[in-house]
Amino acid sequence: MHITRIRALGLFASSMALAATLGLIHTPSRLAAQTQIAPAYSYGGTSTYPTSGLYKATPGSFGVGILDDLNINDNKRNRSIPLKIYYPNASGSFPVIIFSHGGGGSKEAFAYLSNFWASQGYVVIHPTHADRDIRDEVGNDRKAFTQRANTDSTMWAGRAEDISAIIDTLGGLQQQIPALKGKLDVNRVGVAGHSFGAYTSFLVGGALVDTGSAQNTSFKDPRIKALIGISPTGGETRGLDSNAWSQVTMPFMTVAGTNDRGDTLRAEAYKFMPNGDKYHMVITGATHSSYNDAKGSRGGEGGGRRGGGRRNGGNGEQSGKTVSPDTQAYIHTYLESASVAFWDAYLKGDTSAKQYLKSSGPSNNSGGLVAFYSK
Repeated sequence: MHITRIRALGLFASSMALAATLGLIHTPSRLAAQTQIAPAYSYGGTSTYPTSGLYKATPGSFGVGILDDLNINDNKRNRSIPLKIYYPNASGSFPVIIFSHGGGGSKEAFAYLSNFWASQGYVVIHPTHADRDIRDEVGNDRKAFTQRANTDSTMWAGRAEDISAIIDTLGGLQQQIPALKGKLDVNRVGVAGHSFGAYTSFLVGGALVDTGSAQNTSFKDPRIKALIGISPTGGETRGLDSNAWSQVTMPFMTVAGTNDRGDTLRAEAYKFMPNGDKYHMVITGATHSSYNDAKGSRGGEGGGRRGGGRRNGGNGEQSGKTVSPDTQAYIHTYLESASVAFWDAYLKGDTSAKQYLKSSGPSNNSGGLVAFYSK
């Protein structure tokens, strides 16, 4: 995987009228380089972890470009949404994945995973949700932030509305940003997220929530084709109950760890979703924050202060636990492999990828480090 560094100069003047119509702002962009993930690590300090037979366990063939310092305006809410975009540096039309960060996090989270997806032929868009500002307001008062995140339904709605606003502007983005011209397949859109971001994926996927003012409220966006929730919300919190997932009919994969209540709390969404293209993966040794970039291995919902998150989170996160670099390496690899198989199956229509998932490929090729379920 080759990652380029380019500096973009902004919109052409002829695009400004269209920008005003769509509410799209393009500030000077940078295409920043990221470090390529090494192809092999050791875990436990003694041996390499199993990768033979995994689906696409190494970065793909596409070079990756990164657009940063972007904003789109949602004029209906008078909100400017910061974006960071990872894209294949090649011609062609690619499926789009929107990634929602954890509570109080930012668009900087999960850079390694989005680099990987882009190298495999996906455009990945990271927004910074408004709760980042709320986290800054409360500072180190983690309890105050968690209490608000669990009870303030305007925060939940705002996240879902960010996702839909981004989908609304996909056409405008590729018309106005030369690096994206012709690259966004607006008919193949997926959404992924971590923690509060996984909850956000539930909302746009059709979960029913009690907002306090209305029961069985849905924020479903039917333009979305598939979803992934990493370390998702469970229990009767944020307006959820056992009936909340009854209308989530889209293909959905949830991911959790043995040190993150992966077979109990984090499995509830999978348990209560209707059958059909649903998957749940549990990774041995994974904690709530270990899926994020290495710098966030001790973070909260978003995976660390530099990784786009808080130092601790709510909803039962065990975010104080750390994992070794060796353990985090295989957690990342198994997440990359299973997630790109899921995207290939449901955004690219790859039947071999779907068969890999249905036959428990992520588990069969992990040497016992992964449990994988489907229904």
